[in-house]
Amino acid sequence: MNQTNPPLNMEEYFKPGYKSKQLLLVGSQTIDIWDNIVFEQMQEGFFLAGLNNTNIAVVRDIDPNYISYIHSLIPSGKIINLSGVTKRAFLSTTILHNPWALHLIKQTIDSNVRLLPFAFTKHEEALAKALNINIYGSAKHNNRYGTKSGIRLLAKKAQIPTPTGYVCSTMKQIKEAIKSLTSQFDYIVIKHDVSVNGYLSKKFQTIRIHNAEQLVVSVLNRPFREYKEKIIIEGWLENCISVGTHIEIPPGANPFICAAWQQMIDADGVTYIGARPLSISKNARNSLIRHLKRLAQTLAAQGATGSFGPDFLITSPAETLADPDSAILLELNARTPFTALPLEMLLAVRGKIGSGFCTTHIHLKKHALFSDIYSHLLANRLLITAKNPRAEGVIPFHVGMLPWKSLYIAIAADSWKRTQMILQKVKTIFEAKVT
Repeated sequence: MNQTNPPLNMEEYFKPGYKSKQLLLVGSQTIDIWDNIVFEQMQEGFFLAGLNNTNIAVVRDIDPNYISYIHSLIPSGKIINLSGVTKRAFLSTTILHNPWALHLIKQTIDSNVRLLPFAFTKHEEALAKALNINIYGSAKHNNRYGTKSGIRLLAKKAQIPTPTGYVCSTMKQIKEAIKSLTSQFDYIVIKHDVSVNGYLSKKFQTIRIHNAEQLVVSVLNRPFREYKEKIIIEGWLENCISVGTHIEIPPGANPFICAAWQQMIDADGVTYIGARPLSISKNARNSLIRHLKRLAQTLAAQGATGSFGPDFLITSPAETLADPDSAILLELNARTPFTALPLEMLLAVRGKIGSGFCTTHIHLKKHALFSDIYSHLLANRLLITAKNPRAEGVIPFHVGMLPWKSLYIAIAADSWKRTQMILQKVKTIFEAKVT
C-alpha cells in the first residue's frame, strides 16, 4: 500500500454524498450472469451501507443485531428488514410477490422518494410502478451507456481517451482484433459487454494466445453467441493505478462529481471491491477531474439522471502506448458504484471522508456471525459505535457476505497513516481469532 504521492483529501476536490433526497435503496441483483448461483444475493447488503438520515434501505434476512448496530450509528435511518422470504428469487420480485412486504414499504415511504436499484430492468420498473414512485436514473441510459461498447461511444462524444481496443460481435472480428493488438501489446484484456466487478473479464499474455475460441470460452464459461452479444478486446496498459469515481445527476440539477478513490487490484489486474484515498500526481489529478467534468456534462446533455460510476486508470509517467501520467476512461457503471455506498455511511457517521478512509474485505477461513465480529472489534477498541466527527475505527458494512466467509469493512481515521495501522490490526485480529 505504498504511495509515492500524498493522499488527496476527498472534500478538497469533490462533493461526497448523494444529492437526491429521499432514495429507496433496493440492491436487487437482476443480472443474468449471477442468476442461480451462491452470490445471487451479493449486492443487497451493499445498499444497506448507503443508509443516511433520509434514505430508506430494504434488505432481507439481515442479522437483527446488525440492524440494531446500524441504528446506533445512524439513529434516524430507516431500514426495512424482510424476514422469512425466499432467497432464491430477486429481491425486487420477492417484494412484488409478497403483498405484505409491498404494503410495509408503502407505509414507510412518501410520494417524493425515488427507487435506487442495483440495475434497471423490468423487475425494478415493475416495483417502482407498484410503489407509485419514480426510479432514480434511466433504464434507457443504463442500457445504452452501462456497457463496455456504450462507454466507448460516450467517450468519443466527450473527447475522453480510452484504451486501444475493438468492439466485436463475431469470432472473425475477435480474431482480427487479437491479431492487431498482439503486435502492439504484451497483454490484452477480453471483456464481455456487461462484465461487472471482474466477472466476464480476463487478461491474457499475447505470446500464449493460440486459440481465440478457447480464449473467449475461458472468459464466458460458454461459447460466444455471435451477433447476439459483444466482446471488447483492449490492449493492457502496464504500471497503472485504477480509479473509481461517483457522479450524481439529480433531476433538474447540474451534475456533481461526488467522489474518486484508488481501487484495490489483485495480481491479475482484476478490480475488486475496495478503496483507499487517491494518491496521484498533479498532472494525473487534473486530467482525471477534467475528464470527469466532460463525462458528467455529456451525460447530462443526453438527458441522463441518477448515479454513475466511471472507472479510470492512471497511466505511468513512462507510458508510451497512451498519454503518460494521465487518466484513461475504462468503463462506466450506469448505476451507483459499490464504494459510494460505504463512503455514504462514513459520511453519515463522521460528516466527512477526508484522506483517512479504506474499504475492503477480508477472507475468513471459517464462518463467523456478526456477534463474533462485533465482539472482537469492540474488545480491541476498533469498533465505531456512534455518530462522531472524530470517530476512528471500523464499521462492518456487509454482514450478508459472512455466510460466504467474507468480511467487508469500512475504516475511518484522520490520516491515511492511521488508517493503515487500523487495517493491519484488523487483519491480525481475524487471522488469529476468527480464521
